Amino acid sequence: MSDQFPVKQGRIIRAMQRDIERLSTLAKTVAPTPVTKSSGAFHVPSTAAPDAPASGFKIYSDGGNFRIRNSNGTVRGFPGSNVFDHSMTSSTIGSAPTASDYNRLRTDVANLSQTVNNLLSSLRSVGLIG
Repeated sequence: MSDQFPVKQGRIIRAMQRDIERLSTLAKTVAPTPVTKSSGAFHVPSTAAPDAPASGFKIYSDGGNFRIRNSNGTVRGFPGSNVFDHSMTSSTIGSAPTASDYNRLRTDVANLSQTVNNLLSSLRSVGLIG
């Protein structure tokens, strides 16, 4: 089998080098595309805490727990460890509520209030809200 490019190999290689240099330069001028949504889950493997960035923050996983390190070195975790789902006990109330139905509604409101307070406390404890 004969060589398809017997005399032009040097020219082909130089052309490829020019193309690589041109594409490399072009790649440096293209603005990055921010990730604002995903069609699937993001996998963030556990890693050691990163150094504090010069500005902004770094997101990482520590032992499967979501962490953020900001530019002053503060590490924050994802809040909510004491916030649990609440099952509504009053979801089966009929069209003519009884005294028992009213009591279940009161219990649900009290439990939901506690859940909201736990969530607010968790968000405040990591500085996400004031």
